[in-house]
Amino acid sequence: MARSDIEELVADLVPDVSRLRDGAVDRALDEAVRRYSKDRPRRLVRDCVATGGALLIPPAGWEAESRIVAVEWPVGTIPPTIRRPGDVVPYHQPDATIRLQCRTVPPPGPGDTVRLTFTVAHSADSVPVDDRTAVAALAAATLLEQLAVATAGDTDSTISTDSADHKTASDRYAARARAARKVYDDHLGGGDGGPVRPAGAAAQAQVAGHTGMWRGRGAWS
Repeated sequence: MARSDIEELVADLVPDVSRLRDGAVDRALDEAVRRYSKDRPRRLVRDCVATGGALLIPPAGWEAESRIVAVEWPVGTIPPTIRRPGDVVPYHQPDATIRLQCRTVPPPGPGDTVRLTFTVAHSADSVPVDDRTAVAALAAATLLEQLAVATAGDTDSTISTDSADHKTASDRYAARARAARKVYDDHLGGGDGGPVRPAGAAAQAQVAGHTGMWRGRGAWS
């Protein structure tokens, strides 16, 4: 299971967690997965069947924080008819239920299939193999930051008083935390050291301001 793999990686990075509260590793890993879900969410592809009108029932797997990244309708054309994500948007009803509002004119007819690609959160077990080290590093960064706080004021008895290195245990934990967090940022940011952009952000920027639809890899029409 992916979670046990990530836990082992975290243990390799932070073998000295005994000073932290019980459950600290689980909480740090859960928080790392939540952050990873925002930066690189899972994508599901599901079909909705229109019943007439502009509202669709969300497909199986839809979550409150889901975001639509692609809409295909009508389904079955060659090449596929891919519409912009903004053609279907969440619609919150007074009874707290969510429907999906089709903004196309005309909307899909009764019985039409609308294929949606949308984001959902990860669990630790759904993190791909290539990203597990990065998620473990992010969890480790949180634990190391906690250790830096827990050891604040401690002195390293192995360092002589005339040594040029006066770093404390807290300083070293803080430095390791920064390094671990950089591993995560570099991995998801493409290695340029810049801030991590949520998956799909670049694609949204490219289509902003466009109207109409595009077919397959063609231009907007």
